[in-house]
Amino acid sequence: ITRGSFSGTGKVTSVGIKGDAVATSASLNTITGALSDFSGKGTEISPAFEAFTISGTQEVKDFIVIPTGEEKSLTIRMEIDGYALEAQTPAIDFAEGVISHISVAVNSHNIGISGVSVTPWTDIDKGSLEIM
Repeated sequence: ITRGSFSGTGKVTSVGIKGDAVATSASLNTITGALSDFSGKGTEISPAFEAFTISGTQEVKDFIVIPTGEEKSLTIRMEIDGYALEAQTPAIDFAEGVISHISVAVNSHNIGISGVSVTPWTDIDKGSLEIM
C-alpha cells in the first residue's frame, strides 16, 4: 500500500479483502492435501494491525487465506481518514502453494490496483528446535 495522489492525512485504520477466490474455512484431506467444503467465501478477511499513515514508502499487510482454487477477482476495502474506499482486483488464481502480491495505490477519490504478481511459497530453514 502506497500513497498515490491522496491529499488527506492518510491514516489507515482497516484493510480487508473478500471474494469467492478465498474462504475462511475448509476441510483438509491430510493424505492428499486437497481442500474441500469451503465456507466463508465472500466474507471480509481483515488482519489485526496498528493504524498507520500511508506514505511514498510501501506498507505491507499480510493475509493468510484459504484458496478455493478459483480464478476470480477480490474486493479490497480500506478505511482511510474515516472514509471507506474499495477497489476490484483483476482475476487472480489463488492456488495452493503460492504468494500473491497485490500493490495498491491510494489516490484522491479511490484506491487503485497498481500491480499483481504471484511467486512460489518457499520454506526457510530456521534451524532445529527440541520440545520436551
